[in-house]
Amino acid sequence: MPNAALFYVADPTRGGWVTYTAHLAHALRLSGYTPMIYKIGKRDEGFTRDFGYDLRYTNVSIATAALIALGTPFSMTVVLAPKRLGEAEPLLAARIPLVVHDPTEMKSEVLQAIARNQTPLVALRTTNAARLLDLGLDATYCRPPYVPYFDGPLDASDPKLRRAVAFSRLDWDKNTDLIVKANASLPPGRRVALYGAVNAMYAHHRLPANWKRDYNGGFDPVWGAGARVSRTALYAVDLSTIAGDGDGMQFTFLEAWDAGSVLVVSRKWLVTGQDVVRDGHNALAVADDVELADLLRGPLPEGRAALIAAGRETLTQFAPAPAVAALRAVLSERAA
Repeated sequence: MPNAALFYVADPTRGGWVTYTAHLAHALRLSGYTPMIYKIGKRDEGFTRDFGYDLRYTNVSIATAALIALGTPFSMTVVLAPKRLGEAEPLLAARIPLVVHDPTEMKSEVLQAIARNQTPLVALRTTNAARLLDLGLDATYCRPPYVPYFDGPLDASDPKLRRAVAFSRLDWDKNTDLIVKANASLPPGRRVALYGAVNAMYAHHRLPANWKRDYNGGFDPVWGAGARVSRTALYAVDLSTIAGDGDGMQFTFLEAWDAGSVLVVSRKWLVTGQDVVRDGHNALAVADDVELADLLRGPLPEGRAALIAAGRETLTQFAPAPAVAALRAVLSERAA
């Protein structure tokens, strides 16, 4: 099988960047590639380390990374943290396609380096492709691959199911404080169980002292972890908002649809309401903590089965084979 080189130029070992890389690697494996994940370091290491999600990675110097990229037709920089720009310049100069996940990565110095090197760009949401175009950079919108963990929806009659879970970071852009406020007005059986890594500064400034009452800790980066947490509840809550972004997927959305939970999102995420996530179709949108509490306090929606079916249908739009084919098309254009 041919190799596929995925360059991860960032520090986080949890979150969306890691999840995207993992699903892409597994999708490539299903498509007949041998995925090779490389992290940029100061030296080359002759052994692999645990990346999580049943994957391994290798630390290499940027000089070695550039040589690998030039010798591997399927090569992509899957993550570039702006503060690591200097280490990735040779990859940008070699015109190895770069994946842009959200506007937080669109720092002026990064955009200037991309423009200078004419680096091909892949955007994971249409809103980001449009934003990059407004900034003078052409990007190809490619839906990320998602490899499902479950074969079918959960059994809503299971008495062990909790009311709701939230399993993304506890952080500013996740608006976890709204979930905690909703929990404060709900009885124990209707509250949202919180999972995920905690931004200590955010928790200190924005979360009340009793927030840990409903916190269940983080979870290890093992395959299907998010979907398995979602599978334990009727609702999966993600109130993410990102300035200048929205409409498209978050991996927590895909994991909720995979698990068969009813996805609950922030109304602010629905920029147009006509993209991947649609209120009343494959998700329910709430404006604030009051609406979230009212939803969780009330009976399950009459259209629950239709919401779940639509979510699983939307999930097929992120199937591995077409997602990998779209990335191959970007690479072919670069080669031409």
